[in-house]
Amino acid sequence: MNRAIGALAGAMAGALLMFGALAARAEDLSKPMLLVASPSLQGPYTHTALLVVPMGNKHVGFILNRSTETRMSSAFPEHAPSAKVMDPIYFGGPEASDALFALLPRDPVARAEARMIEDVCDTLYEAINWGLGEIGWFKRAEGRLADDMKAKAASQTRQLVDWLESKLLGKTWFGGEFGWADLSVAPYLNRSVHYGIGPAEGSPLKAWHKRLCERPSVAATFKEFDAARQGMANVAERLAAGTFRREYRDHRLEWMMKSGGVQIVLDGLAKNNIRFTWPL
Repeated sequence: MNRAIGALAGAMAGALLMFGALAARAEDLSKPMLLVASPSLQGPYTHTALLVVPMGNKHVGFILNRSTETRMSSAFPEHAPSAKVMDPIYFGGPEASDALFALLPRDPVARAEARMIEDVCDTLYEAINWGLGEIGWFKRAEGRLADDMKAKAASQTRQLVDWLESKLLGKTWFGGEFGWADLSVAPYLNRSVHYGIGPAEGSPLKAWHKRLCERPSVAATFKEFDAARQGMANVAERLAAGTFRREYRDHRLEWMMKSGGVQIVLDGLAKNNIRFTWPL
């Protein structure tokens, strides 16, 4: 995955700008700062705003206003964590072009909290949404079994929503300011809303979701999801015809087994329309 990210970043110069020396007037070069290109600057960095962060005896610069049209979710569709990144990949500089960087809170406690929320959403929450897709879109279960598994998923989602409410703790955003934890929750909670099992009306998490949808980059990504699900109409027929197989990996397989889908797994193996991760 890291090699793939590096290859993409190198191809589109979507990484970071590393400075050996910083020609800027500042009281303390050991602290992050914001640099704005002077009107007279010409070339590839004209009209740029740069967040500069010290790194050893150098400085790393992140261009804030030179976005591309590519998002992580479209660049790496098979990588679940990439689905949460709503904002586009940003153009960087000529050095370290084989890397792609994400910004996390400086405070170690806030950073740990954001990563914990990310991990829960990328594993436990993602598995529930995936399982509902297997039932609803791919018709893995019907009748009583489908109803029972959907009820189980709804119960599990309520537990996760309650847990997320406890992490929000009355704040506007999970980290105080809009950041990585919010991006981690966004696609999964929004899909729960799509399934009709999102947070209750009037709850803090419902208000958070409303604020989230008001952000242009998030609204654009959710619109892409709405458009993509329109293409899921005939996927069950394509699966039955053997045109592809679905991956049942780690947390997804666990969800299926613990939520009443043991026979679904056995049938999928018999029909050869499920697969596991490499190495096999």
